[in-house]
This record gives sequence, structure tokens and C-alpha cells, in this order.
Amino acid sequence: MRMARQGRGTATWRPGRAALILALVTWSSGLGGEPVWSQAVAPVADHLARSGSPAPDRGQVGDRVSILNATRQGLVETLVTGDGETRVRVALTNKTPRRLAIVLPPGLVAVAATGQQQNMGLGGFGLPEGAFGRDRPDDDPGDVIDLPAGRTLKIALPGVCLDYGKPTPTPSHRFVLETIESASGDVRLAAVMGRLARTSCARGVAQAAAWHLRNHLSWSQLVKLGRKEINPHEVALAARLVELTDLALSREQRPANPDELKRERLMVTVQGYGTHTSSAEALSQAITHGGLLGLPATLIAASERPLAPHHTALWIKAAWPDTHPHDQPLTLKVEVFAVQPGLGTGWRSLGSTTASLTTPGDAEAARTAVETALARGFVSIKKMAQQRDHTRYRIENRLPFSIAELTVAEESIPGAFPHVLEPLGVGPKRFTVVPIAAEANLTPERIRLSGL
Repeated sequence: MRMARQGRGTATWRPGRAALILALVTWSSGLGGEPVWSQAVAPVADHLARSGSPAPDRGQVGDRVSILNATRQGLVETLVTGDGETRVRVALTNKTPRRLAIVLPPGLVAVAATGQQQNMGLGGFGLPEGAFGRDRPDDDPGDVIDLPAGRTLKIALPGVCLDYGKPTPTPSHRFVLETIESASGDVRLAAVMGRLARTSCARGVAQAAAWHLRNHLSWSQLVKLGRKEINPHEVALAARLVELTDLALSREQRPANPDELKRERLMVTVQGYGTHTSSAEALSQAITHGGLLGLPATLIAASERPLAPHHTALWIKAAWPDTHPHDQPLTLKVEVFAVQPGLGTGWRSLGSTTASLTTPGDAEAARTAVETALARGFVSIKKMAQQRDHTRYRIENRLPFSIAELTVAEESIPGAFPHVLEPLGVGPKRFTVVPIAAEANLTPERIRLSGL
């Protein structure tokens, strides 16, 4: 079955790089009536930790098989149903006497069985609400889900509408899973949706790209839609991805990779005079080597103002004070400007914050202090409802890029080791609510942006 061609989830809580189960995503009843839990788990194995894939059962690893092959071979009975414009429900029943490790390859499509309602482009498993993809290398086969023998497992996958204007899918609508390449035959759409599934990003970015490529809505039309599914920041990020993909395809190269998505996204100016000149130069070198916010940085001289690119970008200015009382901590003023296509031209101020330096002569410590100041100044995390085994936290992003990863610390435990929340995919100027196995108030320490 082919598409007609046209002219809630969990973040992983990791102390450092170790793996801990956060929360339970969904469940279903097995043959014996016992619940089978589907968990968003950060795997212990290094190669899986890099991909962020859910881990099969640690005691018994089943035979790995793609969900498409498992369905075709009759190993698994797959029922895909609609659930609005933002997700689909998938019920998997293991018809074999052995445990299976079901692989969900990036770039799946839910094709409408009747052709009357929307087809859906699908994202990754186990993601927070509002997220679409997760960072993974191109050779990563995809998310892996443990499916015990004879059991049924129900999961939800984030989705984007591929047919603007068609009726919204409901639980009564049935779908068939296919790869986007076989379902659409559209090279550009397949390349873009595949990259989105392999990059930690917001669902709105994927939706904007899908409507532009599949339904031919212009970027300006998408900005003017005023729908909750997408905002102007997400449209601008989608436009940059499509631009880079078209450039790569025109050169017969592989579609835009993660490094290309991060280039020319961040410019940094470090200013310091007199006694602070050498410290400013050292911080500049540290930022050149390590970047900021997970992005490579282009250094801009203090006397210059960078040209505003045509795509979304940040310009961060860190300045030492002209005077510094010896009895007070040394602080840097950190200003943030952004180019945001669709919201005017040129650099616009997003605000400022301050970075406290406990060891002024340590350039790497100064770079970390700037990272922390940016995280606390432009990301907020608020404790919501507390449950028996977890607490729900509201994470808000005030930057024009999706947040792939957030490092936090517990306020009530001085000197506590920071923890990493990933994958997140909190969109630009959006928030999400995630369950975390913690009780204390949490403070942002560092963020990593994906470039989308």
C-alpha cells in the first residue's frame, strides 16, 4: 500500500553517563493477565548509550528483527491506529514461542488503510511530549523494544501529518507501517524525514518540513497558519534543514548530517580589557576548542558586529567588568542575540544573564560558567506533581533551537553530581512536562542544542 504522490513519553535520567530507568511509558496485558511494561531505558552498553535506544531485557536478549520484517513474516501481529494529529498507537503481539527484540527503524510512515485520512510520518519511541527524533548515528538501526513470547505490547509513537487538509485520524482508523522511501517515492521527503528521526528535535520542526515538502505549503504560509502544531522558530529550523538537504542532493552527497546542521549557528564575542585581556583571550581559545551549548563557535572580535545570516543563529557576548572589587566574586555579563527568520531581520536581543567565576584564571572553568549561566538564564525547570515513584517537572525552553539534552542538579543537595536528561527534544519557545525519578527542586546546569 502506497501513499498517493503529490505535485507521551519519558526523558532518561543519567548520573554522568550511567543508565537508570526513569518511568514507565505504557503497558498491556499478556496471556497470563500480567502487565508487560514498555520502558524508556538508557542502555548500559556504550554503543547503545550513544544512540539512546531503549534496551531489551538485560537478562534475555531476544532475536533482533525489524518491525516491518517481523510483520511480513508473521512473527508479530501489528495493529496501528490513529490518535489525533500528533501520534499513532501501535499494538505488537509476539506470535512466536521466543522473545523478540523489535527494531523500529528511523523513517517509518503510517499509511492510511483507506486513503481517506492523513498518512503519518513517525518519530522515535520513548520521547517526551512534543519531541520527534533522537540523536543517533546514521548506521544505528533504530529503537529496540523487548517483546516477550506470546505477549502483546502497546506503544505510542509521535507523528506528523503528511496530508494537510485531510481528516484527523481517530482510534477507528487503521494504518500500515512502511518506510517513507517505499511509501512516497519522494527522495527529498525521505531524506529530510530520515534526518529528523535521527536528530533530537521538536515535532513542530518535522511538521513544518513535512507540510512544505509533501503539501507544497511555502515557509511564509506555514508561519501565517498560526496553528499550535508549529511556531515561526520551528518553521525557520525546518527551512534550514531542507536547504542543506537540497544542497547535498544536488551534489549527489549524503543528506545533511548532524555536524552540518550545527555549523554557522553560533557566534561568540569575548570582551576584556586591562587586567582581563589575557583571561578574555584564554576564554576565547577555550570556546573555540569546546564550543558552547553543544554547538561549534565562530569567534567575533569585540570591535565587530557579525553579519546576520539568513537562517536561525545565536550571537553570545561575554564581557568582563571594567572594575572588580576584590571582596566580591568576579562575574561576566553574558548577552544573547538571535537571528530569527520570520520574526524580522537582523540581530534581536533575547536578554542577558551573569556568569560567576570561582576560579578566574581557569579558562575551561570560565567556559563552563558561561554554559551554566546560559542554561539558567534561558531554560527553566519547575517541579509539578509528585507521585509515589517519580515527580513531574515542567521544562521550558526560551532559545530558538530544540534542546537535545539538559544537565540538572538537585538544589537541596549541595555538591551533588549533575544528572543528564536525554533525549528531550524541547522545541524553541516551547515547554514539555516529563516524569523524573527525583523529589528535589532541580536547577539547569548545561544544555546541548541539536541545531534543529
